[in-house]
Amino acid sequence: DRPVRSSTSSSERAVWKILVVAALIVACYQAVVPRLLPDGGGGHDQWQENLIKAQRLVYRHVSPTIIVVGSSKMARVTFPSETNVYNLSLNGDGSLTGLEIIRRAGVRPRIVLIEVGDVIVRDADSAFLGSLFGPVNLRLRRWIPVLQDAYQPGVLVNHAAQSWARRRTLAQDDRVRPELYRELLDAQV
Repeated sequence: DRPVRSSTSSSERAVWKILVVAALIVACYQAVVPRLLPDGGGGHDQWQENLIKAQRLVYRHVSPTIIVVGSSKMARVTFPSETNVYNLSLNGDGSLTGLEIIRRAGVRPRIVLIEVGDVIVRDADSAFLGSLFGPVNLRLRRWIPVLQDAYQPGVLVNHAAQSWARRRTLAQDDRVRPELYRELLDAQV
């Protein structure tokens, strides 16, 4: 007589196989994606865009000379890359959340520019900070960058689609239509 195989041992093996395959997929994704897209993509919504901006500062060991904190008013301001200014202004949030991120991350810029006004009276967003600095998230996202929001597959697909659409729109808009060109010439004469 043959020994009866336990269904538990075969299901345990199946679970282990799934875990090994999942680990291999994550390892391949980790090996390829950050090298092809070092900055990842932008968020699907305001919360995720803010999270990506904060994660870049917290998890990637960025050390800017100047950090700007504030609300969506300051978030719209862009700074040339050579100025080493990091704009941590968060859409729909206030300056205190940005200041708390700087404090908890241990980042020490020479200058912190703070947007003041009604945004300074908003309390720091504890749910947002918890997502960034939770003990599990903090360790895993530092060690495995593809777990950061900027590298989520949906974010990267959205980023690629927007980039393609922007290039296509610019390419189409750059061409002058012959009938419009003739009309403009006729109007000048």
